[in-house]
Amino acid sequence: MTAPSPVAADVLAGWDPISRPPRRTLSWLALLPLLAGVAYAYQAGRGLAEARYPALAGDICPAVDVQPIFTALPGPIDPPTDRPFEGETPGEGVQRRCRFAITGADGVTQRAMGEMTVTRYPYAPVAQLYFSMDRSQASGSYFAPKDVRDVASLGEEAFAVQDGDGSFQVAARDSNLTIDLQLVVADDLAADLALRALGDGVRSSLRRLG
Repeated sequence: MTAPSPVAADVLAGWDPISRPPRRTLSWLALLPLLAGVAYAYQAGRGLAEARYPALAGDICPAVDVQPIFTALPGPIDPPTDRPFEGETPGEGVQRRCRFAITGADGVTQRAMGEMTVTRYPYAPVAQLYFSMDRSQASGSYFAPKDVRDVASLGEEAFAVQDGDGSFQVAARDSNLTIDLQLVVADDLAADLALRALGDGVRSSLRRLG
């Protein structure tokens, strides 16, 4: 039998008839679904741990605080009352709306109308996501932008909007709870005074609902 040439021997020695991936790579690939499950469980647990606000039960309107607005706009008042919310809240949140009004000295003419929307989400990251979407919507469109300003020391994040037509808005998110307080004023009211009153109302309501 003729022995293979030195060149052929070298080729045969380096030839692997079956290409096999390293076993270590296969082991890591098998762990990927497990690692993904662990990461998901961690994020869900973190979200639950950050959900500091309890579930909203019943009519919360007596608990919210709009007294700073009544102080800025003295006059006969209609206290906050529950306004039914129709439809589903995104992100599996639970939403409550409270409407209030201030009348003029004659007790008939409406001087201002306001509404506070409180939304409680099951997880803080979900609240953060939808709050950022609300802020983007409040900024208006490319053709009709609105001046959205950050508000410091109000929850974890907050913003304020003044439309210039007597409409004011302050919204805040703290953990898994968001509060959106809006006010429409028929007569003149300094913007700084209006936004400060709304901010104080949101801050106090966060404390009461916590």
